[in-house]
Amino acid sequence: MPPGQRPVTTPPAAESHRSASAGPGVSTNEGATQHEKEITVYQRLIRYRTTPDQAEANAKLVEAVYAELHATQPGGVSYATFRLNDQVTFVHVVQVRQEPSPLLAVRAFGEFQAGIADRVDRPPVQEELTEVGSYRFFAS
Repeated sequence: MPPGQRPVTTPPAAESHRSASAGPGVSTNEGATQHEKEITVYQRLIRYRTTPDQAEANAKLVEAVYAELHATQPGGVSYATFRLNDQVTFVHVVQVRQEPSPLLAVRAFGEFQAGIADRVDRPPVQEELTEVGSYRFFAS
């Protein structure tokens, strides 16, 4: 496994995307407006590969998470998911600015996580991200 990566054991939904303490990846969003100046608890990149027969089911579960996020509009979290050109690899980027993670209250997120082990042939690997620079990457 490359340096800086760690295998992810898929925790119960209540433990996902949580950080016990602020550490690497913590930023204060310098230059942001007062409203935007929230402490980032963590930023992570999560990558995994589904089995070919589960890729569409995984995409539908991810889409349901975003439908619920758009409907409920929780604060304190920015989240994006990408599907790579191989059509079976997914990359999630998450920034959480409060604990517990607002994703934990998203029913569809719990449903997405519940069966992840059955949909992947390479388990999720997560990496902490330390921002060097960005432009509207986590903008609403």
